[in-house]
Amino acid sequence: MKISDKFCLEIQAVMNDIDIIKNGQIYEIDSVSGVPKCATVGARLEKNFMKLIQRIESDTKGDIEVAAEYLK
Repeated sequence: MKISDKFCLEIQAVMNDIDIIKNGQIYEIDSVSGVPKCATVGARLEKNFMKLIQRIESDTKGDIEVAAEYLK
């Protein structure tokens, strides 16, 4: 299985936060409840990226594989 398939959910979480930043959808700009602060998005990106790297290095299952096992 390709890494991009195995870790598609983890990669998508990182990409979602990148899109939030690219689109300027942060609280400091919008001042809308429910829109994350830039620091929150940065912390999430860091956490999700480090989690993904750790999983790749240790060759553990991706979230999509875990979910597929639960659905069996």
